[in-house]
Amino acid sequence: MSKKPTSENNAEDAEQLQEPTGQAPNGPKLTVQQIETELEQYPSPVAERFRMASGNLSGRLADETLQEWAASGLEIARKTVRSWEAASEYFDSSAAVQRQLPSGQFLRWGRTGSSLCGESPALAVAFFKAS
Repeated sequence: MSKKPTSENNAEDAEQLQEPTGQAPNGPKLTVQQIETELEQYPSPVAERFRMASGNLSGRLADETLQEWAASGLEIARKTVRSWEAASEYFDSSAAVQRQLPSGQFLRWGRTGSSLCGESPALAVAFFKAS
């Protein structure tokens, strides 16, 4: 049977396609520095890998793209209790992946991993490790 279009299904589909906003709940976009502060609430490898990747990417990405990349990582970390592991792998593999992809595809890669993380953090970890 096929999935019947309902307003609930459409809302779920639209939510999966949305780009990360990097926003505080009910607030403006977070800066890269604010995102780093948010990431410090997770186990230490998350913030450590974020800082390393951010340092590698800051000279290669436009400020807005860097902010979107950081927001994607924070979104991944916030998905589930264990999704911080996927966020850590996202940050760890980001610099190598960015060297191979244009900015738009690089950001899409992050959104794909984020979507996978919503289904299974372990699957997202494998995706980012294989990238």
